[in-house]
Amino acid sequence: WVVLHPDGQPLKAAEYPLVRAISRGESSWGEEYLYQRPDGRQVWIQLTAAPVRDAAGRITGGVVTVDDIDARKQAEIALRRLTDTLEREVAERTRDRDRAWRLSQDVLAILDEKAVITAVNAAATKLMGWGAHELIGIPFPEITHPDDLEATLAVFEGIFREPLVEPYEFRLRSKEGRYLWFAWTGAFEDGKVYASGRHTTAEHEQAEALRQAEEALRQSQKMEAVGQLTGGIAHDFNNLLAGI
Repeated sequence: WVVLHPDGQPLKAAEYPLVRAISRGESSWGEEYLYQRPDGRQVWIQLTAAPVRDAAGRITGGVVTVDDIDARKQAEIALRRLTDTLEREVAERTRDRDRAWRLSQDVLAILDEKAVITAVNAAATKLMGWGAHELIGIPFPEITHPDDLEATLAVFEGIFREPLVEPYEFRLRSKEGRYLWFAWTGAFEDGKVYASGRHTTAEHEQAEALRQAEEALRQSQKMEAVGQLTGGIAHDFNNLLAGI
C-alpha cells in the first residue's frame, strides 16, 4: 500500500497503524490518510488498528479496518474552500464599505429605532465639531432646530415604512451652537436606520444672500421711482411758482 500523510508526505513503514499495532502494541482510532490507488488517484481513508494478543498477553498479530471517507473529505474540502472564498469576499466588501465610510464627504450616520445615534463617520465630526463619542448615544432630535423638529420626526417615522429617497432638509446644531443645513436620505434595515446627509448650508446662505440682494434691488428701484416722481413734482411746482 502507498499511504500518505494529509500533507502529501509518504508514511514510513514504521508509521503504518497496523505495523505499530503488531510491533509496538499500539492501538489507533480513526486516523485519516491519503491512499494512492494503482491508477495514481489519491483518495481519503480512515484507518483503525489494534494488536491481537493471546491468553498470555503476547502479540500474535493485528487487525486493521479501512473506511472509505473520500466523499466526506471532498465535501469538507469543498465547503472549506467555499467558506474561505466567502470570507475573502466579505472581508473585501467590509474593506470597501469602511473605506467609503471613512472617505465620504457626506455625513453618514446609523441610528436605532428610537432615533439614537449609534455611529457616525469622520465627515460628521469634521462638519459639526462634535467628537464621535459626543454624538454617539444621543437622540438626534436633541440637536435638531426647534422649528424643524416636528416635521423632521414625521419624516423619520416614515423611513420605517419606506426608504427616504427624496432628500429632506433640516438643521442640526453644531458644537459651536450654529445650525447647519443637511439634505438627508435614509433607509431602515435590520433594525437600524442608515442615513446620508449632504451639507447644504452654503446653498441656503447663497439663497438668502440672493434674496437680500433682490430685496435691496427692489428697494433701490422703489427709491429711484420715488426720486423721479419727486423730481417731476418739484419741476412742476417750480413752473407754477415761476408763473406766480
